[in-house]
Amino acid sequence: MRYHSFVSLEKLTAEALRELPAQELKIFLLASMAGLRRNEIDKLDWSAFRWEQSLLRIENSMHFQTKNERSRGDVDLDPELSALFRELYANRMGPFVIESPIRPRRSSTYRHYRCNKVFKSLFAWLRSKGVSSANPLHTLRKEFGSRINDVHGIYAASRALRHADIAITSQHYLDKKSRAAVGLGHLLKGGSEDVSATCPPSSRSGEHRS
Repeated sequence: MRYHSFVSLEKLTAEALRELPAQELKIFLLASMAGLRRNEIDKLDWSAFRWEQSLLRIENSMHFQTKNERSRGDVDLDPELSALFRELYANRMGPFVIESPIRPRRSSTYRHYRCNKVFKSLFAWLRSKGVSSANPLHTLRKEFGSRINDVHGIYAASRALRHADIAITSQHYLDKKSRAAVGLGHLLKGGSEDVSATCPPSSRSGEHRS
């Protein structure tokens, strides 16, 4: 189903910065401002950051395999977001961006999340803010895609989301955030009076002669 936005990302981000603990906040920002998937966030290594270019490089690692070939790639970051994570990097406790005592299990036969407790905590917070979808983290990713689409177009959104097919982006991930009228309304300024003056009386009154 096509995505229809019901989230004010500006308001939600402001509240997240005030209310969320550090680990939950990092997950929130990586989903809403970088469009990362849950497993990508869970296994994200600090080495993925390219500080000078303000980007994240999503690629296979010892503990992580991308969803598919197209899922690999670079994600551009706002300079402010990159700077924030660089500050957090200075106080890192280990190789992973999201801290957890649980070790990754790459050989597991099921999708294992080392930060499951932190995800659940963030999901509870998001639902308390009205993000009531079955997968609230995926809602943040869709918001990210919709914003990129509004500013840079659908092809840029598809690349940022690292989709294999632009149709997936269009059908399931985007909602129109801004108006896209043709912009020629100024040509009609005062036009309604002119039209009324030139219409015959029967047209103005809606009456029809027999």
